[in-house]
Amino acid sequence: MAPQEDDNGNMYNFVNSGLYDALFVMEDQQTKSLWNHFTGEAMYGPHIGDRMQVSNLMQMNVSQALVMDPTMAIAISDWEGRGDGIDRDMVNMDFDLSDPFSVTLGAEDDRRPRMEMGLGVWIDDEVYRFYPSDVLRENGRIVLDQFGDQSLIVYLDPVISVPVALFVDADSASVEGADVVLDDGRIIRDSVIYDAEMNKLDVARPLQVFTRWYGFVMSFGGDRIDIFE
Repeated sequence: MAPQEDDNGNMYNFVNSGLYDALFVMEDQQTKSLWNHFTGEAMYGPHIGDRMQVSNLMQMNVSQALVMDPTMAIAISDWEGRGDGIDRDMVNMDFDLSDPFSVTLGAEDDRRPRMEMGLGVWIDDEVYRFYPSDVLRENGRIVLDQFGDQSLIVYLDPVISVPVALFVDADSASVEGADVVLDDGRIIRDSVIYDAEMNKLDVARPLQVFTRWYGFVMSFGGDRIDIFE
C-alpha cells in the first residue's frame, strides 16, 4: 500500500498485518494502528476511530488507463497467466474461502452468496448499494438507477466486463461495440464520457469497488446496504 498523508501532513507507511472478516488488515508502521483498507477507518491502536481519505481503485486495461490520464506511469506484469482481458466475463470463481480466511469471519449476511462478484457503491456514510454482476447481465449489462439524489448508470464495461458506475442523467442506454451510447448521443468509452462531437466531458463517480459480496457487506455493515435485484 502506498504511503498516505493525514490532514496534519504526517506520512504513514502501511504493511499487510493479517486478516479480519476474511479481509486483509493494513498496519501503519509509525503508530502500529490497524486500518480497514475499504473504509479507511482505524480499527485498533492510537488512531482508532480516525479515518484516512479513500479514493476509487478501478480495474481497467492499459488503453483505458491512458485515455483517462495520458501521463500515467504503467507497470506491465510478465506473469504468464495475466491474459488480455478482452471479451472475458469476470464470473464468480468456483471456490470458497480457505480456512485461514474463513475462520476470521464474523456473522455473515446471506442475502447474496458469499463469493458473488459485484460493484459496491457508496456516498459518504449515507447510501450504500451492491450491484451483483449476474444481475447486471440479466438487465442487458446496463442499469439506470437513482442513487441518493443523483442519477447513476452502472454497466459492465464492453471491453473488460468489469462493472463501472458513473453519475449521468439519461433515460436509456445501450451497448454498441466498445461503447455505451446514451439516448441524447453522448458516448461512454473507456469510462470517459464524450458528447456527440466526441469532446471529452467531465465525469463524476461515486466511491466504488469491484469485490465479492462478503467483502463489501463485512466492511460496511449489512443493515446499511441495499441490493439491486
